[in-house]
Amino acid sequence: MKMVILYDNYPYKKGLLTGWGFSCLIEAEGKRILFDTGGDGHILLHNMRSLAIDPKAIDLVVLSHPHGDHTGGLSALMGVNQKVTVFLPRSFPKGFKEDIRRLGGEVKEISGPSQIWDGFY
Repeated sequence: MKMVILYDNYPYKKGLLTGWGFSCLIEAEGKRILFDTGGDGHILLHNMRSLAIDPKAIDLVVLSHPHGDHTGGLSALMGVNQKVTVFLPRSFPKGFKEDIRRLGGEVKEISGPSQIWDGFY
């Protein structure tokens, strides 16, 4: 398993942009999961390019909670990767989930511990 911080308020590598929020890429079992999307899509996509990570190669997104500093980059990501599956808590606003579907994404609502794929919860 490999984890790469893509978005944070602290730059760990020269050339990365910072912002209030969080996003992390998890690579395991041949899958690429984006955990949260930070607060700004421009920063997220810039940092992905700087780290040679193709946004089109993201298999799925997992969102932790509906605060803008964790979800703000999703629409920019979906502008590049419309077919991404987004896992999120059922408590997310209905309009947020509708926006994901309108952009071409698939929404998977979670109401408790859930298996995302074999061996990954």
